[in-house]
Amino acid sequence: MTTSPVTQGETVRQTSLFSGARFLPGGPGAPTERISARRAYQEALHGYGLLVDLRPVWLRELAGEPSPRLQALAADPSDLPWLARALAGSRPILFCAQGNASVRVAGALARLGVADVADVIGGYAAWRAAGLPLRG
Repeated sequence: MTTSPVTQGETVRQTSLFSGARFLPGGPGAPTERISARRAYQEALHGYGLLVDLRPVWLRELAGEPSPRLQALAADPSDLPWLARALAGSRPILFCAQGNASVRVAGALARLGVADVADVIGGYAAWRAAGLPLRG
């Protein structure tokens, strides 16, 4: 396992190809985890995590969605208190288009008390590039 500083107060620990990296926010709140699209798929497929699609409706319609078999929750990231309540008791795996918005939302949810939050490195673009199942 390697450790490298990102910015003051933040550290990323890279463990292995399919496990992901642990992201420790500088502020209060639980750590969030950045995981690969393949790991997100495996966790959702086997019921270990709940995929949460943060992309707007128009982008989901344009670019597509993960397979309905995975039962991804489509959510608006602007209503964080509702999202935190909806995700209580689950392991949320957040993804957006490219992985930029989801990491910020993951940190915000962790600060609101949602435990074991993960986000997909590279977002839906990484999901498609990995050839993972899509709707249709």
